[in-house]
Amino acid sequence: EAPDHKPIDGGQHDADYPNNPNDPTKPGNPVIPNIPGYTPLDPDKHPLKPGDTYPIDSNKPGDNTPIIYVKTDQHINIKYIDNATNETLKTDTLTGKPGEASDYSTSAAILAFEKQGYELVVDGYPKDGVKFSTDDQDQNYTVTLKHVHHKVTPDNPGVPGQPVDPQKEPVHVEPAKTVLPSTGKEAKDDAATKAMVGLVLVSLTAMIAMKEKRH
Repeated sequence: EAPDHKPIDGGQHDADYPNNPNDPTKPGNPVIPNIPGYTPLDPDKHPLKPGDTYPIDSNKPGDNTPIIYVKTDQHINIKYIDNATNETLKTDTLTGKPGEASDYSTSAAILAFEKQGYELVVDGYPKDGVKFSTDDQDQNYTVTLKHVHHKVTPDNPGVPGQPVDPQKEPVHVEPAKTVLPSTGKEAKDDAATKAMVGLVLVSLTAMIAMKEKRH
């Protein structure tokens, strides 16, 4: 029986008393039925184990022996994985009663991953939602994502300090480096170096001008 004392599934799980092996004129203790999605309880609400015998009231041998069953929590697991590494990025576990509908959606989690530079490959969670099982078996679904890499090139250098993709979390872009023409070494970003670069450029201009004059 359910907590409201109504027979579960129309009473199809009801069972007859077995004979008492020591006294055929008396009923024996019934076996506790296994009903998927339900947990049997004793009068003090302690869980019982299906398959065990349940003691009858010896003072009421002809009466029915009701056993109260309560719905067992069922679980749905949604795993988000990286398709390149097969790494589990996160797992959401839902809990509900048998037959109840879940209002879970993957959209918020997918959007959060997209902001971290991921792109959806396959959303394995049903768009119409899922009902919790009635057989005590966890339901498992997988959402597959891949990490998107943006290549920074001279034609697409990006802006130092700004995200490559404004819709995603910032990705650091290295500023362009200055190389000294005379030494081939990387220039430092200070006033003295800038002045040195300026002098080199002026000197080169002067040399070019002198060569043109001689012609």
